[in-house]
Amino acid sequence: MKKKIVFILPHLNGGGAERVTLNYLRSIDRDKFNIILIVFDATSDLLHLVPEDIEFINLATIKVSKSFFKLTAILKKLKPNYVFTSHYTVAFLLSISKKLLPKFQHLARIPGSPKSELEHKYYSNFKRTLFGYGLRSAQINIAQTNEMLEEAINIFKLKRNNCTVLSNPLDTNLIDASIENSKQVFDKNKYNIVASGRLHSVKGYDILIRAFKLICDSHRNIHLHILGSDKGMRDQLVKLVALLSLEDKITFYGFVKNPYPYYNQCDLFVLSSIHEGFPNALLENFYLNTPLVSTRCAKIVENIIKEGENGYLCEVNNIDSLYKSIRNAMRLERNKISTSSFKNSELNNLIN
Repeated sequence: MKKKIVFILPHLNGGGAERVTLNYLRSIDRDKFNIILIVFDATSDLLHLVPEDIEFINLATIKVSKSFFKLTAILKKLKPNYVFTSHYTVAFLLSISKKLLPKFQHLARIPGSPKSELEHKYYSNFKRTLFGYGLRSAQINIAQTNEMLEEAINIFKLKRNNCTVLSNPLDTNLIDASIENSKQVFDKNKYNIVASGRLHSVKGYDILIRAFKLICDSHRNIHLHILGSDKGMRDQLVKLVALLSLEDKITFYGFVKNPYPYYNQCDLFVLSSIHEGFPNALLENFYLNTPLVSTRCAKIVENIIKEGENGYLCEVNNIDSLYKSIRNAMRLERNKISTSSFKNSELNNLIN
């Protein structure tokens, strides 16, 4: 008899935690598991990535705080063997809900770098206490890197023997299918640079735009393409572009459902973030052999980028450092790299 695994997301917005969770979901062995996805709000950004052969439940409660009773009732009916969460608030909600339910294994993925979140005051001390309680109630806490694991153990007071490290999975089949027979998205006569991620201060787009201005002073036939939904910075960034007279050199696309043709066809991918947990877009571009530039926004980027071979690293929040790295990387061409290390997921091994 097949076991049941339930994945819970607050929404299907185009965020990293949502994409990673859907990658995990698609990788689960259908012969061994019945897979159910529960969302509180079926937003459309990533709805196309939900497989048709799984059970999809939209609670239509929108907010996590209003989802307790519906979620508890659904889980009581489903009687899952495993429940996977990828958000602190959902993990906390589940820690309360599970007191009323038949026993199941809770797998709580830690969505980012707890140290960075603390330094940038992403949540209050009170919320950190609640989030820690939610994580400690889980049978398994999943960190994306060894560094994040140590941070989570120290900050959320987790038990080491309840923690494991699983690198974010790449759905390479999806990426390959998404670029197959794709149309040309750029003017091939130009040098095309892509940046991707929500328009938020943490992404460092203002630094990128100012560094790009310096590049434009010596390279005329160049264009910057920024993919990402507006999270409060679009107007500010558009004004900066106008101030620097770059209107014909920079394009804002908003949220892009299929970013892979942009990654596959660009000449350079740039990650200008102030901090990151595990930069999935950088990993996807690495898989596609794209030359890379990244700030030292996360320890993992130093394992992805080999300077002078497939890209260059630069300092965080430093216009001149980013400019120099982009200038150096423009000499690179796409290199063939081994993709044998990319596994769709190790989650199957964890729950078998």
